[in-house]
Amino acid sequence: MFANLRTGTKLFALAGTFMLALAVASYGLIAGASVVGTMVPIGLLAVLGIILLVMTHRTIVRPLERLERLASRVRESKNYGLLFEGANQDEIGRVAGAFNGMLAELAAAHELDVAHQVRAAEEALSLLVGVTEAARSAVSVAALAQACLEQICRSCEWHFGQVWYPDEQDAALHCSAESFFGESKHAQLRALSLRTMLMRGQGLPGRVWVNERAVWLSQRIEDESNLPRLETARAIGIKAAFAFPVMLDDKVLAVFEFLSDHTRAPERAFLDTVEKLGRILGDSLVRKRSEAALRMSEERWRSVFAHSTFGLTLIDPSLRYLTTNAAFQTMMGYSEAELRERTPMDISLDEDKERSRALLTELNEGGRRHYVIVKQYRRKDGTLMWGESYVSVIPGPDGRPLMFLGSTVDISERKRAQDALQMMQAELARVQRSTMMGEITASIAHEINQPLAAIVTNASSGLRWLGNKTPDLDEAQTALRRIVSDGHRASEVIAGIRAMFRRGERTDAYYDVNALIREVLALLGGELISNKVEAQVELSDDMPKILADRVQLQQVVLNLMMNAIEAMGSVENGARILGVNSELSEGRDILITVKDSGPGIDPANLDRIFDRFFTTKSNGMGMGLSICRSIVEAHNGRLWAEADVRPGSVFRILLPVDGATART
Repeated sequence: MFANLRTGTKLFALAGTFMLALAVASYGLIAGASVVGTMVPIGLLAVLGIILLVMTHRTIVRPLERLERLASRVRESKNYGLLFEGANQDEIGRVAGAFNGMLAELAAAHELDVAHQVRAAEEALSLLVGVTEAARSAVSVAALAQACLEQICRSCEWHFGQVWYPDEQDAALHCSAESFFGESKHAQLRALSLRTMLMRGQGLPGRVWVNERAVWLSQRIEDESNLPRLETARAIGIKAAFAFPVMLDDKVLAVFEFLSDHTRAPERAFLDTVEKLGRILGDSLVRKRSEAALRMSEERWRSVFAHSTFGLTLIDPSLRYLTTNAAFQTMMGYSEAELRERTPMDISLDEDKERSRALLTELNEGGRRHYVIVKQYRRKDGTLMWGESYVSVIPGPDGRPLMFLGSTVDISERKRAQDALQMMQAELARVQRSTMMGEITASIAHEINQPLAAIVTNASSGLRWLGNKTPDLDEAQTALRRIVSDGHRASEVIAGIRAMFRRGERTDAYYDVNALIREVLALLGGELISNKVEAQVELSDDMPKILADRVQLQQVVLNLMMNAIEAMGSVENGARILGVNSELSEGRDILITVKDSGPGIDPANLDRIFDRFFTTKSNGMGMGLSICRSIVEAHNGRLWAEADVRPGSVFRILLPVDGATART
């Protein structure tokens, strides 16, 4: 009270002094007093006013300026521990005291807010760490979702949680099998959720799906439309709910939904935390799905590899077995550990080792992507097994061969059946050839027998006429003339037999030479496999059709290929390759080439191999190539063999396209 009186007195005295000075000046001027007499009291009053003004500034203005500076420091530094010190016990002092009180209250509130923020940050960190640990230890997407539901419900005191996933068309949300709730009353809402399909914007999960951010619903809901489960939720006592999206980039992968039986106000910090959590879970969810797909693929491959009836193998670039399945181990009689110490060449026969190594080397160097080989394998007990193997490249990330996948089938039974069938077919063909040759021989003998018998008879007569004491030269000459005539008649018989192959009736038509060659190769498929011969076929495209007798021309190609296969039967080491080519020569002739990797043709026999009854085979008749040349010449073509080809031999057939004589 006294402080207030002092301050008021100072202000009243200051104001009165100024008013008195004005009054004295006015009176002096009005009364006509001298200026000096008037100015002296005015000056005294002015000095008194200045003194009072200085005292007022020290007690009022200066403390207010200090208070203003202190307020600025508090505002800039956010330091609520500052105080206004040295205040007088007056009105300004009370203002300063009130200011100090407000600073103290702000400091206390700030400490509470910081503590709350620290606690919220710790809870958020704990939630993130807990969910991340649960996600890391989960072995599947379902386990990941279940672990996250339990962690959030328990640590954040939510009573119900479940997960929604978009369908494959990304058109609707469906509730998954994973959930967490502790009371039986929640089962009703759970059953309803499993039956409900939510479109975009429908229900709490649908809103989260559209907004791509967390949404919190409390008892006061501004818009209750599109909430199909709201009545059921209220009926069982749900008072708060929130949901957050699991995101990967801009795509919602899942929506986690949580409900509470207690009233809970929205917590922005908590929603920010779960939105960050949704981003983390998005990466985890995609990784778990990828791991699950990879694991399923590996399990599927492992199951196929382990239970396949085919013998499956993996071979590394050093050509050693990496792993083998049970079927292959049973075929070969080796354990997996024993096979890892071996290569495909180690279980191959000597004549097949180089061929197998060459094919694998081509795979390793990128020369081919796969190959098929039929050969015999040597089992651990020394017995042999026929197998058909398909080997292909498994490329690495850089495109280079990482390993090779082999699939082997035991064809021993099939091979034995094929061999038996081929033996029967060969025997039947031999019988047919013998029968045919017998008929031909009988025909030839019948046709030639008469001129030969006549020659013998006339020769005997001539000798008898010449053997008389007096030789009858006229009769001898007559006998010799009959011998010459019979010789010409025999020659005409032989020429007629040859003409049977040259000018006999033919069924000529236009045929595709490449198709004809493929038909012959198909007929010889068994021979190629049984003799371990690899056919290398190069047929030119866009070949014109040729006018020919299909059966006769097919017989020529078949005979040449069979000769090549038989010639390579003596090759023990090295590849047995049958080469067949077709090409258009100078635009008017078709050139067919058949070559082999056998011992070749002796140059001394090169001009004789087409002669009748000449053969280099121990069981040959010497008619095949002669008949082939006759057939080719009957088609106005040429058939010849080439010299100085090592290893092997080359036969070429040149046929005119238009039926005219082929060029020489």
